[in-house]
Amino acid sequence: MGTKNNPGQFDCYANAGPDEPMFVLLGRDRHAPLLVRLWAILRHEEGEDPGKIREAFQCAGEMEKELRRRKKTLGGGEELLELATTSLSDHPDDYDGPCNCSECRSYQ
Repeated sequence: MGTKNNPGQFDCYANAGPDEPMFVLLGRDRHAPLLVRLWAILRHEEGEDPGKIREAFQCAGEMEKELRRRKKTLGGGEELLELATTSLSDHPDDYDGPCNCSECRSYQ
């Protein structure tokens, strides 16, 4: 996981093209952890590098810690994560949130 002072292995700044648009989420944004997890779930389904997915989930966890440190509440939207996982064929590693992947829905 990267920070401003310590870029991670998958640093978007280093990988971006000279004029490529970017959108950065900061740890103090109450919706950031959910959005990072949603991104990771969607990219997992597309076959993204598992290391990049693990780093994204780690980042989301660190963002939650930052919010708690700042005494801020998490944004809502867990239903989006649940909806996003409905079509997954397997459970992403390091994902421990509400999931509707075929593995977790084996009772259906």
